[in-house]
Amino acid sequence: TASGVGQITLKRGDEVVVSNKANEEWWYVFCGGKQGWFPSAFLLDKSLIKEPEKFKVIANYTAESEQELAAKKGEIVLITDQTSNPEWWFGVIGGREGWIPVSFLKKL
Repeated sequence: TASGVGQITLKRGDEVVVSNKANEEWWYVFCGGKQGWFPSAFLLDKSLIKEPEKFKVIANYTAESEQELAAKKGEIVLITDQTSNPEWWFGVIGGREGWIPVSFLKKL
């Protein structure tokens, strides 16, 4: 909820047009006839979102921590995050999820 002069209140799912990114923490946006400053940390650039993609595991991978995804050669992984780290991607196999090295994956 906007609490300052010139700020705008948005709800989850609102689509905005950003007109000013001069301040890293607050951007000036337009939304449905309203305009004002909004915290940039709560805005998501939809152009950075990729649809999940399927990859095949090309060699067995043993997870070394709880955050990693163990995988067997031939399993199919649904990769949901390719942008956070260029060497590790986040994926799902069945009900399990975690980080797996890119070098163990081949795009289907």
